[in-house]
Amino acid sequence: MKISPKFLFGVAVVVIGVILLFEQAGIFPLFSKYFWLIFSKFWPLILIFLGAKLLISKNHVPGIALFLLGVVFAFLKCPISALVLCFSFLSSNPSCTAK
Repeated sequence: MKISPKFLFGVAVVVIGVILLFEQAGIFPLFSKYFWLIFSKFWPLILIFLGAKLLISKNHVPGIALFLLGVVFAFLKCPISALVLCFSFLSSNPSCTAK
């Protein structure tokens, strides 16, 4: 059975809603604190991953846009790790290099 992207998006929205509810109720205050701390540091990786996925599936314009947007935001947060991530992806994916 193939899971559709709409289903995954719905599950993600519900999970984030439950986490926000728990945070407001004070049930898991440490969990939500660390979750948002980690999310605030690594959210550009989501853009990079989505851009790479679109590049692999031959959607070049949105793939390049998301990938570059993720790299720019990652570079603003942590310059060294963003460059390493960008160059390691480009060198491992032959479809992204110049022909």
